[in-house]
Amino acid sequence: MKNFIETIRSEYEVEETILFGFSQGAYLAMQTAVEHPELCQKVVAIGGRIPDRIYKNKKWQAIALPEILLAVGNQEKPEDIKATQAQQRYLKKIDQPVDLEIYKGPHIVTEDILNIARQWIFKK
Repeated sequence: MKNFIETIRSEYEVEETILFGFSQGAYLAMQTAVEHPELCQKVVAIGGRIPDRIYKNKKWQAIALPEILLAVGNQEKPEDIKATQAQQRYLKKIDQPVDLEIYKGPHIVTEDILNIARQWIFKK
């Protein structure tokens, strides 16, 4: 993932990188942000449950992560909603920049969450 991002940034002269992932892609985006926080400025993780072994890793406490938006649909499994809320609380507790959005809908990327993500990305 690191080589891919560096190649895209170089070939297209991209200065700011925002990782956007849905479901397993959300996991990949968060994993990339932890392993290479210098590669991105923001992460949008929608409907992806990040395993405890990843988000409770002490490495997260030792680095400055990019800004993170965690999002989960209100019609997803209750345990997935609770897990996302727990992840947000944990990241806030260790002073990482994280927001949580519970959007209307099931485990899909809705127009609603895309609009919310756009607003979050371009906030001043």
